Amino acid sequence: MLEKLSHPRVFLYEKEDSKFQKRQMKWHLIKRMNKFPEQLENDSGFLRTMSPSFLHYIDIDRKLNMFVIRDTLSLKEIYTIPSHLMDLSQESPKEIMNRFIWVDDDAIKIINKEGIEKLIDMKRGMDEVEYNAIPLFNQKEIKDPLYSYYTNR
Repeated sequence: MLEKLSHPRVFLYEKEDSKFQKRQMKWHLIKRMNKFPEQLENDSGFLRTMSPSFLHYIDIDRKLNMFVIRDTLSLKEIYTIPSHLMDLSQESPKEIMNRFIWVDDDAIKIINKEGIEKLIDMKRGMDEVEYNAIPLFNQKEIKDPLYSYYTNR
């Protein structure tokens, strides 16, 4: 479970089932995230920076001006997303994140400005597994701060 209070208070918990009572559980604090990438989130309520199992999260490396994938517990950079997939010099981070979604802990989907959706396998060196052209892709929709292509469908 991830609990977002007010910036910068973000806590990651782990569930532990009770050994004695079947319907009772406890939550144990795993990590307090001091550098949560709040600038990549929007107010829709959908947590888009964290992978489905909370093992990884997407962030911006300000020195390189590139998106990176970090390990949640150690905060170490695991992968760097090439700028031809997500280019911060061309668009704002929120607009790019409106076209981003985690598939699982090792794969992401990204839609470029032209409406080409790419499935990227991070373990295979950011290899493009497949792509899909989205018909009638509307670039104006993705500029809305509360919009996310994948959650608004």
